[in-house]
Amino acid sequence: MKGMMATAGAMALCLLWPSVLLFWLLRSRAHSRVYLASLSALAFVVLVVLSRSILGAWYVVGTFWPWVLGVALLGILIQRARRGIPRQWLPSSGRESFFLLLVVLLLAMWSLPLPFLMRAKAYEGEPVQLSSPLGGANFFVMGGGANWSVNHHAFISHQRYALDIMQQDALGFRASVMFPSDTSDFYAFGARIVAPCDGEVLATKDGLPNRMLMDPDTENPFGNHVVLFCQGHSVLLGHMQPGSVAVSVGDDVKAGQPLGLVGNSGSTLEPHLHIHAVQGRHDDGRGTASPLMIGGKLLAKGDTLISLRDPGRILRHN
Repeated sequence: MKGMMATAGAMALCLLWPSVLLFWLLRSRAHSRVYLASLSALAFVVLVVLSRSILGAWYVVGTFWPWVLGVALLGILIQRARRGIPRQWLPSSGRESFFLLLVVLLLAMWSLPLPFLMRAKAYEGEPVQLSSPLGGANFFVMGGGANWSVNHHAFISHQRYALDIMQQDALGFRASVMFPSDTSDFYAFGARIVAPCDGEVLATKDGLPNRMLMDPDTENPFGNHVVLFCQGHSVLLGHMQPGSVAVSVGDDVKAGQPLGLVGNSGSTLEPHLHIHAVQGRHDDGRGTASPLMIGGKLLAKGDTLISLRDPGRILRHN
């Protein structure tokens, strides 16, 4: 039930709300240029914010939708221009003045994340250079980046630059059904987790059960996990399946070596890989957060891993 409610909420925010704005823009009898421009700007900003910020959940409804809605917005703007631009600049009626005020307030609210989105990859400190932590293809960043606008981990000091990575199909869905009810419905479940660097195994945890969907284990936030020490950093990879951890403390590993399988253990709502790095040796994965550079780039929400078999070519930016 919680999963269905979450999916319904994502559909309402990502699909219904932009569609309402587009219909409003299409059908509005705008008599002033300021009102028409403000309404157009609101629709554009909402699409931008939803497509890149933590508010967007396109992996639930399909990551192709921002393109569809963007093309629809462009078509509506062309159609409005053909109908003619209003001659007067300001509203002449109280009704349009009221709606203009409402649109301006909504525009101001939705514009708040924009300065932070522009700095979504402006990191601080020494980054750790990693190769892909997953074997396969079609993975994407569900949460990640340099600040709160793109990364919910930013509020936790040692996870400031953490990434949550899921898997999707060709249309951008993260599960085989619209309303998943089991962990096996998710494409990421069972994906092979590999070492993203040469290093030493500092810590492992295994034996915790996979959680039910939308039922996080807050007492064991990382669930079954492995902590590697490489390049002077401790790199934690979490939420593995029980019984899948393939290394032991003290092992030396090479980049690409299997570590385990993606599961749903720990504080997680649905199957994905959690990865973050901290400076120094910390077998608990806590310390001063360091940026993760995968393929030489800092990933942020919405970035898609297109080929994890070739560490030199792993990033496509949507």
